[in-house]
Amino acid sequence: MIFKFKPIKIRYLIYYLANLISAILLMIESGKDWKAIVLVPLSLLMVTKPLSLIPMLFVSSWSITFVALPGLAAYFYYLVLFFVSIVVALIFNEKAVSFVSKIPAARWALVFAIWIAVNGFFSISGKWYGAVKLSLFIVPLFLVSRFRFKEMDFCRTSIDIVAAFFSVYCFYVMLFAPALYYSDTGTVGSNSLRSNMNPNTASQIVLVLFTIMYSEVFRTKKYWLMLFAALNAGTLMILGSRTAFFTMAIIAIVYLMLVLKTSVWKKMLLFCGCLAAFFVVYSLSSSFERFDRLNISSIEEDQGSGRFYTWEVLLTEVVPYHWVRGVGVDKANYQNLPIYTLDADNLYVDLLTATGIVGFLLFFTYYASNLLHLFRFRKKKRDWDFLIAIFLAQLFEGIGESVYDLPLIWFFGFLSMLAINDLKYAEDSTKQESEPEPALDAPEKWTPPYYLKLNK
Repeated sequence: MIFKFKPIKIRYLIYYLANLISAILLMIESGKDWKAIVLVPLSLLMVTKPLSLIPMLFVSSWSITFVALPGLAAYFYYLVLFFVSIVVALIFNEKAVSFVSKIPAARWALVFAIWIAVNGFFSISGKWYGAVKLSLFIVPLFLVSRFRFKEMDFCRTSIDIVAAFFSVYCFYVMLFAPALYYSDTGTVGSNSLRSNMNPNTASQIVLVLFTIMYSEVFRTKKYWLMLFAALNAGTLMILGSRTAFFTMAIIAIVYLMLVLKTSVWKKMLLFCGCLAAFFVVYSLSSSFERFDRLNISSIEEDQGSGRFYTWEVLLTEVVPYHWVRGVGVDKANYQNLPIYTLDADNLYVDLLTATGIVGFLLFFTYYASNLLHLFRFRKKKRDWDFLIAIFLAQLFEGIGESVYDLPLIWFFGFLSMLAINDLKYAEDSTKQESEPEPALDAPEKWTPPYYLKLNK
């Protein structure tokens, strides 16, 4: 059957509704004064179940401007509540949470966080705030790697529900009520999901929503979910981000190759066909008024919005002189460089410039270790395949966007620690079930006493 639904437990339904109401309040811009009156009671309800706070971490990681309490970023607010809820669960419900051994990727992430924080105090501008803030995004990833939670299916389902809802929400906003974004200089920019949200940031959010819904189609075999993926694809085209649009097409094809069970040459033929079709649409998109930036000629005209020149200057005039530890993680450090820019709009160039070769290697060691764990355990259980798709998408998107200093990328690192422990436990339990138990009536093997062996 195409449409197949399972009955939802009442207590789960309460948490799902609390997640959706809280997420909507975070996303809308109006009513800043009374939001806390609703968000705080709902968050206290979620403290009774740690995993119900994961969707709130997901939504609040979209932008550091989301606020739950006056003066406190929503992401840090829900992080604190999450670890408080773990303590509550350990005291009152020991079966819900258990301790496990550390994950190697978490250790590399911690080393990267320490490197960034220490480096921040020796940055070329002397400003350390940006480095310390980024470290605070990463450290929870290491802490949560020590815990394994039961009912991780509830966690994944709640993320799917939030992703499906905002797939519709974002499409509606961009089609009928787009917000006018104002840049840092005060000039009017493009349309976005919020007036204080850069369209590129909005595109990153929609790309994540697309990746989740697209990968869930193949995991669950519920092909009606493709409607949500299609809505996200339309939203990306309206937003006009070339990097996100290109990444969406690539990750859709790559993930299809990953899950498709056919011969290698058929996969390559399908890959080339899909890629050719994508480039045809991409080249002809200038004929549509809304999508006039999604064509190859626009990249050639503005040199990738000036990115190409920025990369050239940073790689030739900055990186060679700060190649060990970089200039430091903070936008203020970029203002002291030979070119005026706030970042390189490139994950790889930004890591080299800000953290040096040491930070570059630490970051990708963590990233590779994380991906290898997810690939290793997916053979037994494919519940968290969308994390693989998102990690791969961030590598592609990093060509045209700097994503390493955003809470969104570290939230998925945080979630991957929970997923890896869930997959590892599933693999261990499978091994135990497959091992045959000894028969109760089997005769014990007789061994001669020690003195008889001596007489021989």
